[in-house]
Amino acid sequence: MARYSVDAHWLAPHFEKMLYDNAQFVSLLTRCWLRGRNPLFQIRIEETIAFVMREMTTAGGAFAASYDADSEGEEGKFYVWTKEEIESLLEPQAAALLCSVYGVSVEGNWEGHTILNRSHGLALRDEAIEQNLAAARRILFAARSQRIHPCFDDKVLADWNGLMIAALAEAALVFGRSDWKEAAVRAMDRVMTLLWRDDRLLHSYRAGQSRHEATAEGYANLITAARALHTLTGSRHYIDTAEALARALVAHFWDDKTGNLFFSSDQADGLIARTRSVHDDATPNANGIMLGNFSALHHLTGNRVYLEKAEAIAAAFSATALSNPFVAPSLLKNAVLFSDPMQLVLTGEGGEKLLMEALRHTGLDIIFQKIASPAELAADHPAFAKAAAGGAARLYICRGQTCAAPTATPEEVRAAFDLLGLATARSGIH
Repeated sequence: MARYSVDAHWLAPHFEKMLYDNAQFVSLLTRCWLRGRNPLFQIRIEETIAFVMREMTTAGGAFAASYDADSEGEEGKFYVWTKEEIESLLEPQAAALLCSVYGVSVEGNWEGHTILNRSHGLALRDEAIEQNLAAARRILFAARSQRIHPCFDDKVLADWNGLMIAALAEAALVFGRSDWKEAAVRAMDRVMTLLWRDDRLLHSYRAGQSRHEATAEGYANLITAARALHTLTGSRHYIDTAEALARALVAHFWDDKTGNLFFSSDQADGLIARTRSVHDDATPNANGIMLGNFSALHHLTGNRVYLEKAEAIAAAFSATALSNPFVAPSLLKNAVLFSDPMQLVLTGEGGEKLLMEALRHTGLDIIFQKIASPAELAADHPAFAKAAAGGAARLYICRGQTCAAPTATPEEVRAAFDLLGLATARSGIH
């Protein structure tokens, strides 16, 4: 995913590739795929993750910041084609097909070259045609790999890695990809090794040096990543990681007077002022993210301090979000988890089909726990007295403090959502 479009037709991108754009793209498309099973979305998720793992992964498994737009002093040179080049690489029939589908002409569509695109026909062709196109793309890709590559910014940034790790973990869960799971686990381990120092998070690592105090977004995004990894793996280690990050975040960023988070740490050097807001930018705002994270941590641990923090953020920024909802989509999204939490608890062996059926209704913005014993739940969890240990898989579906009867089949999962009034309301499925 390129950084942005530079024209009104969404043809010519700014060719720079940012980690945070690709992370958010995967996160969004995974949610969209759950709702409609659009095969194009799955293809784009697979391609985007393949790009990040191939081109934006550093030694040790953490993710790099960006890939430049230019090479040899020319923006986009690495990425564009002429019809002559394509016809020299492909057999005539394959070249004709690719040029037709991807809008390739002699005159080109951008500075005498062609940006390959399918914007004039968004639907996938039949399977045989798509396979032929994929074979042709592989030949072009091999030829392109011989070109001089754009420069590569290999900084490891806490906030952007948090976004990518969470997206990768979510996609691994939804598509059952063990390689993505391993990559997400490896990246989280590497980032915490590089950037977690003396119970504080640092912002960046490069060339053997970890530097600067992390921003609130660094903490918030890595807490989200830890929650996603807990959902994916069931490991309590990631809840412990999320809590350690949350304690440090509150200690160094929380403002008791206003009930929300500063952008910068009280340990940061040389600041004239410490700002706070709920406005999203190119990446989500920490206060909006932590409304959801604090809510989830409360339900996962039973610690009411987290709930109090979530309530304070909601009170601090609700007027801003109501007056201009476009500035605070992260807050509004997480307000749903705060005010109407959906919780899934899985017990017993297996249960993947039950969980996937539930996620089809809820989406990914839920609170999930896989437990071996009811004692692992917080005492005030609505399923605490209902969950049973061991045996066949059972999924407990809870909305707020109300749980449906335990489900053992996908059909019972659907019936539970009907009972809770959520068969279509949360998922958008009709």
